[in-house]
Amino acid sequence: MEFWNNNIIATVTGAIVGGVIAIIASGITHHWQRKDAERREIRENFKHKAELLASDGANIPSEKLYDSQNINVLFCSYEASLDDNNNIAIKYPKGIRNTKGLKRHTIFLENIGDSDINELEIAVENPKKNVLIEKNYIDEFTTKGLVNYGVLLDKKIRKGEIIIVTIYYYEEDPVVSLFSASLLLFYRDSLGNICEQPVFPEQNKTYEPSLTTQKEWRNHVSPNKNLEHWLNRLKRSNI
Repeated sequence: MEFWNNNIIATVTGAIVGGVIAIIASGITHHWQRKDAERREIRENFKHKAELLASDGANIPSEKLYDSQNINVLFCSYEASLDDNNNIAIKYPKGIRNTKGLKRHTIFLENIGDSDINELEIAVENPKKNVLIEKNYIDEFTTKGLVNYGVLLDKKIRKGEIIIVTIYYYEEDPVVSLFSASLLLFYRDSLGNICEQPVFPEQNKTYEPSLTTQKEWRNHVSPNKNLEHWLNRLKRSNI
């Protein structure tokens, strides 16, 4: 009798263990199938992403220019220091508030992709050194010592539509790099792609977009994140 009881127990235990293993294996298989399906969907959506092409506007039809959206921004460097209370103090180049004395460059961005753009932000490539401010707010930012690293356009940019970006800069301010992009485009398109696209405004050129995340986008343009970098660096230098 004991022999049969042991066999029954072993059989039941084996069935239970086998069932548990089968459930775990099925769960793992389902998990990887779902991940694989998500990756395929991401790849497929990215094939039909929005994409912005930069140019000098010479070959763009006049009717497209007439319906275009316009953004005017100040692109300049800044310096940070610690005040008497160990808070960050921002300093801008002299003469930056005299907008009549600023140079300007206009770049035309056309959505040549397969999707509309629902949200676009033009940002500096290097927020540790440069800022980007909407032109109408230059006085406010420079007077109060504020910083801004991106200018947001929350209007939809449909396929084929144009954005005209006029960049104001101080001629003696070394913000343009010949070896890397000066600006970045962050955008979310109608398929849910969140992309980053480097811009060389002085050459009227863009690189192809790559996928990024909302978190990486927000961290890149976050004043708190970038000023925290300055604060830590300046405090270390004063030790």
